Amino acid sequence: LKSMEMATGQFIWTFGDDDVIAEGGLAQVIELARTLDIKKTGLIFVRREQYVIDKKTGAKIVCYSTAEKAKPQNFFMSKKDVIGMYSPDPGFMTALIFNGQIVKNIIKDEASIIENSIGTSFIQVVLHSLIFLKYRHLDAISLNSVIISQELPVYRYFIEDNFTMDYIVQKRLNGLLSSCRYTDEAYATLFTKANKNLRKKFVSALVKMRALESFNYYSYWHCLKLFFKNAPIADAIIFSTVFSILFL
Repeated sequence: LKSMEMATGQFIWTFGDDDVIAEGGLAQVIELARTLDIKKTGLIFVRREQYVIDKKTGAKIVCYSTAEKAKPQNFFMSKKDVIGMYSPDPGFMTALIFNGQIVKNIIKDEASIIENSIGTSFIQVVLHSLIFLKYRHLDAISLNSVIISQELPVYRYFIEDNFTMDYIVQKRLNGLLSSCRYTDEAYATLFTKANKNLRKKFVSALVKMRALESFNYYSYWHCLKLFFKNAPIADAIIFSTVFSILFL
C-alpha cells in the first residue's frame, strides 16, 4: 500500500520478490500500456508459467501456464470473472498492473475495508475487486503472453499455507467484499459461488502438490486439526480423506 502511494506512474505493477520477468516481457507490457486509454483501463493482467527443476538432469520442466492458447494476444476480460476469482490468477500479485490513479483513489476512499484486509496476504484482490465494483465502466485487459516465470515453491509447511491462504483467507475476503457498499445482488451471488468453489480448489491443489512432488506432510496431525478447526465438517472430512490418501 505504501509503495502504491509513493508510485508516480500511470500504471503500477505489483511485482513479487520471488518472481522473474521473462526476456522481453517488460517491453511487451510497455508496448500494450502505451496503446490503452488510461481513463478506461482499470487493470492489466499478465500471464505466468510455473516450472520445476528435474533433480536428475537439472532440466527446467514447465508444469503450469495461465496463457490461454485459444484466445488472442490481447483481449478484454470479464470483470465478473475477475471479481469472482474464476479467471486465471486474479489473486497472483505479479500478474496485476493497476491504473495508478484509480487504485490510489480506492486506497484513500475505502480506508475501512482496506484496513480490514491487511494481514490477509491478498489485499491486491480487494483492490482490484473494489476497482471494478466501484468503477463499472473500467476495463480489465489481458496480455495473453507468458511474462512471469516462477519456480514451483516447495517448503516444509506448504499444505498448511495453501489451506490458510486459499481456503480460510479467501472466505474472509469474500465476506468482506460481499458486504461492500458497491456490491449489488448480482455481484453478491459471485461471492457465494466463490465460497462454494473453495472446496474443489483446495482438493485440486492437494492433488497437484502430490503430482509435482511438492506435497510435504511433516505435520500430518496439525493439518487435520487445521481442517476440522477452520472448515465445515463436510469439507473437513473431504480434505482429511484426500490428504490421508495422498499421504499413504
